[in-house]
Amino acid sequence: QYSSPSFSNVVVNVALINAEQDVANAKDGYSASVVYSTKQLYLALAADSNSLIASNKLATTPVDDTDILRAVARVVTGPVVLGAMYETYDNGTVDEDGFLGSVQWNLSSDWALKAQYVQSDMIHNGNTSTSIGADYKLSKATKVYGYATKIDDERATVASRADDTY
Repeated sequence: QYSSPSFSNVVVNVALINAEQDVANAKDGYSASVVYSTKQLYLALAADSNSLIASNKLATTPVDDTDILRAVARVVTGPVVLGAMYETYDNGTVDEDGFLGSVQWNLSSDWALKAQYVQSDMIHNGNTSTSIGADYKLSKATKVYGYATKIDDERATVASRADDTY
């Protein structure tokens, strides 16, 4: 992997993923990203091609012509941190996408409230997740985390759904 020196807060990362010799007709892949980072703003665009993620997202064999693109943003405005991510996945047969948005409000140096919403067609179509949470700093080296998450699963058959709250 190569990471460029930072130039005006921009870093470019590039990695070549060599094809496995024991996989017939496997192609080399690549991973690349461009990152802009300051204390108040983080922006990143990353792309992967011919990655080790198969259409079922659980296999470990490469799938040729698999393209993944991610865009990430984080903005810090005083005590509030806003975050967002958008991702696309395309292997020539399956074309999926997802996004998330998050907010953190630092109430004090010890307390932070958090919320996150995710909508994704990755793995299963129509999934959404909503989370709220809080962090409390007990000491310089110790934090307590608490959260609640609601998952809505829109799979076609009720038996395969994973609607849950925890």
